[in-house]
Amino acid sequence: MDKNIEQDKKAEITNIWAYAALACALIGFTNGITFLIAIILGHLALSKCKHEGQNGKKIAITALIISYGAYGCVVLFWLLLITYVIFF
Repeated sequence: MDKNIEQDKKAEITNIWAYAALACALIGFTNGITFLIAIILGHLALSKCKHEGQNGKKIAITALIISYGAYGCVVLFWLLLITYVIFF
């Protein structure tokens, strides 16, 4: 019976790393470096949610989508810029 109560308490706790990842992903639009931190924290949060049964998986996934999407846009921008400089 104690295991059920303990599991219920863990399920009610939202992973703090997920919130930290989301905050870094949103702050990343101002300086860019925190996108990398958001990716690391997002993966850490997903791992903690999986192994400890905590909530926050959707928050961590949202932070990862924002961070990877932003990095993809940066890479695309630089590729287009380099292509423009070389060929035009």
